[in-house]
Amino acid sequence: MAGHLKNLIRLNDWQVEEKQRALADLLNAVAALEAKRRQLEDELVSERKAATEAPSEIGIYYGNFAKAALVRRRALEQAIAEGEAEVAAARDRLREAYRELKKYEVAQAHRDTREAAERDHREQLFLDEIGTQAFVRKGKRPSAT
Repeated sequence: MAGHLKNLIRLNDWQVEEKQRALADLLNAVAALEAKRRQLEDELVSERKAATEAPSEIGIYYGNFAKAALVRRRALEQAIAEGEAEVAAARDRLREAYRELKKYEVAQAHRDTREAAERDHREQLFLDEIGTQAFVRKGKRPSAT
């Protein structure tokens, strides 16, 4: 039976690690989306500056660029919001898996403690028996006087 808990611990430990990797992947994806949004904002500022410096050459194209940039920004913000929701769900799944792992680890620790106490008790009984037998033998020895 002790092997069953160790197998469950190993399985749940693997599941926790898998959920940690999945969470890390989601966090990286959200970070990449946020980086794209910051890059888009930088492009928007750069294009706005270029449009004000050369209104006759670039200014006429800035409006279309700004509209397209706003659409891309909204799409990125929606993707970021969805990613953050997935991250929250992944964190919940990780917490649950970790709780499950801890449950088995605590049960195994209690079992190990109980088995050690039983082993110590049996050893003490054995040593007590040896001591009792030695005392009895010592008392039955013939006297030298």
